[in-house]
Amino acid sequence: MKLGVALAVIRSKPPSRTAKEHTEHLSSLFMTSQHKYQERWERSQEEVLNLKQQLLMSHSGWQTSQITGDENMFDSQPLFPTPPSSSEASDRDPSVVVLRETLHTDIAFLQSIINLDRSGGGKVKVNHDLHNSDLPVSWSEVTWATVEHSLKCVGEMLSDPTRPLTTSFLRQAMRSVVSVLEQDLADGKIGTLQHCRGTLLGVLSSIIQRILTADTFQHSGETTRLLQLLPCFSQIKSLTLLQEVLCMFCHHIEKTADHLRQAHGAKVDFCPILAENMYYIIVAMETCVHNTVLLTTRAGHTVCGQVQERLEGCLVHLTRPYPLLAQAVWRLTNLLELCVTKNA
Repeated sequence: MKLGVALAVIRSKPPSRTAKEHTEHLSSLFMTSQHKYQERWERSQEEVLNLKQQLLMSHSGWQTSQITGDENMFDSQPLFPTPPSSSEASDRDPSVVVLRETLHTDIAFLQSIINLDRSGGGKVKVNHDLHNSDLPVSWSEVTWATVEHSLKCVGEMLSDPTRPLTTSFLRQAMRSVVSVLEQDLADGKIGTLQHCRGTLLGVLSSIIQRILTADTFQHSGETTRLLQLLPCFSQIKSLTLLQEVLCMFCHHIEKTADHLRQAHGAKVDFCPILAENMYYIIVAMETCVHNTVLLTTRAGHTVCGQVQERLEGCLVHLTRPYPLLAQAVWRLTNLLELCVTKNA
């Protein structure tokens, strides 16, 4: 078969090209067509998800629901927000515009869930829909698919270091995702977290990694915008989710500390940017440690002890060669120790 294909390619080549050039040309055309088909498939999947969201909303009568719950970060926003204006973006990158509009659809759906659950009027309707045989879609399926899709869009924005960040809508997307995950965990439903755990932690890892490698002298604005994405993780009320977040912070601090240890031993080149930006990550993690869930629950104290043990291992590599970083890590471990001993 391979020999037949090779002969067909050689016989079909124009006189102006060699066999190799013609083969590379055909390969390029094939890859281009495959890429186009992949884009069409992804767009069709997004359209299907959007239709499922609309179907659930129309069957549960959400359009007439009123927000009566406690004041929160979503209560001041309409159930179905208007699309963000182009003036919110600092760039005209077409891919950014597409991602923003895609995220807007997902955020509108997730915020509707959050607001209606806070109001107390949506839970009964949602539970009724779960057992409604007339609906061809599952509530839980659409919820975790929307969360997963939102996280993938955010991850795509963060994956390209050359792409300018417009974090106003990224911040809103992350708040919506975290709130929905917490809501499901509070209701005893861990399916959404299980489906989306890897993607959520991947997004957090991408944020931390970009902060660590950002040149604050040339691109100080990018570091500021990236740091604006972290508060939604520090305000998590679910211990299960918060523990995952703290472990991700620990992983990057341990990894950076090991790199600095090797640099001090002249095994790798010293990176001053990495050493400087590590301080931002330590401060961000310290904000997470002030979370009341960790400070007021016995399970939270256990988590604090585990995190403290991991961070103390980093101090061995930092104390002498990098005293300022060691001081920041020591302050963090001391805070964790106070939490553990005070409530022992």
